[in-house]
Amino acid sequence: MSTLVRTRLPRFTLAMPFVVLAVTVCGEPSGQGNGCQSTGADVTIIAQDNLTYDKPNLTITRGQKVCWQIGGSVVHTVTADGATPADSNWNLNAQISANTVTSYTFSRAGVYPYHCFFHVGSNMRGTINVP
Repeated sequence: MSTLVRTRLPRFTLAMPFVVLAVTVCGEPSGQGNGCQSTGADVTIIAQDNLTYDKPNLTITRGQKVCWQIGGSVVHTVTADGATPADSNWNLNAQISANTVTSYTFSRAGVYPYHCFFHVGSNMRGTINVP
């Protein structure tokens, strides 16, 4: 059985990266903290400000947990499209923002497409392949 976990991060854990960013003004963008690291996910997918996922076509093995988080300031969603073969558990529809991440454990073989509801017109889509 596949499992969906939505994690709300404590606000105080997000304040720290902003303090560091204020001190290191010339540093690289750091995204929104350590969100997915705290979930124990095998793979993290970043929803980026340029309206793409950083791993739009990903192949994983059965049982792996994938976590999505944002990598900037634009709010996105992870919205499941129908899986092939059909998997009634693949019904993800989660908003991800500075203080929320979402994760899903893929326990069945199949092709799992998803998109960002807010940016589907910009073709913000991804696919998880589980052989």
